[in-house]
Amino acid sequence: MNNKIAHNYLIISNNYYPFGSVAKGRSFSSQSYRYGFNGKENDSETISTDEGTQDYGLRIYNPALARFFSIDPLTGNYPYYTPYQFAGNKPILATDLDGAEENPTNNGTTQPSTPEQTNQNESSNKTNTNQQVTQNALRNIKINVSGTPAKNTDGTEKFAILYGYPNAPVDSKTNEKKLYKVPLYEVTVSGTLEDGSSVQYKYTAVRFGVEGKKDGSVRVVGKSSEGTFTPTEYIPNYPENVTNEQYKGAIRVDGGFLIHVGQSNPSKNPQGNIGCIAVCQFPSFKQTLLTLSGAKDIKTITDNKLLQVHYEKADYPPLIQYKKNQNP
Repeated sequence: MNNKIAHNYLIISNNYYPFGSVAKGRSFSSQSYRYGFNGKENDSETISTDEGTQDYGLRIYNPALARFFSIDPLTGNYPYYTPYQFAGNKPILATDLDGAEENPTNNGTTQPSTPEQTNQNESSNKTNTNQQVTQNALRNIKINVSGTPAKNTDGTEKFAILYGYPNAPVDSKTNEKKLYKVPLYEVTVSGTLEDGSSVQYKYTAVRFGVEGKKDGSVRVVGKSSEGTFTPTEYIPNYPENVTNEQYKGAIRVDGGFLIHVGQSNPSKNPQGNIGCIAVCQFPSFKQTLLTLSGAKDIKTITDNKLLQVHYEKADYPPLIQYKKNQNP
């Protein structure tokens, strides 16, 4: 009889300061283990410190500075915070989920960050593994798409850069896709939290796209009239070329018009769009829908007709060609 001995190896042991900086001399980590504070992946090569940075999805975080490198995409909703803050500057009471907003904890003990995780944990605690977790009462959500372009603090219009879709005209001189400047619009998500309190979250999104035809012509397209819709379908694998689950998924509003991921940097990173609502802060937007509905996933929201999408009347914006390096 051969006896086999199983060996256990310690791959990581870290002591953190409140904002995620590693306590010197009180930590050990195997080089094969890439994750650290809040379970985020470490990148030790990005800056000249021992800790490097962490990717939170929407922004890059430096635990040594206790600051993100870029401005919070939801900073307009939190005027009382610096736009580079981490977890609302309350690292004992909250964590940061995706670089957009604080994620409250329960008396210093981190709660699951998504309803899916909550249900999984509740299920694992039941003695009968076949017993299903009963969801909390589901709640309705309203989305309002504004009819006037969103504005910066200086009064200028926020905008996105698009190319013609599905056929992008090409500049004969540069052999590059022709680019077009379209305004961004405000998308307001309204609902109630589990405690019954009413809340609103605001996002920016592309509302009108640029249709590119095979003959090289282009035109502005999208929903311009006022209307209210109740989505009943969720497309989990849209867009097909996106691999990060945070940015996947689309809600069918009406016919071919969807709500899906938009540009994280809309004024610099061109994208094709043919009139769908392309939300710039999409991971946070999806999390907001789950939080306000009490649903375990977006499909539950559409299956139960919990979502109502209202378009305000809007004028079609002019078709303006955009040249790289031009003054916005």
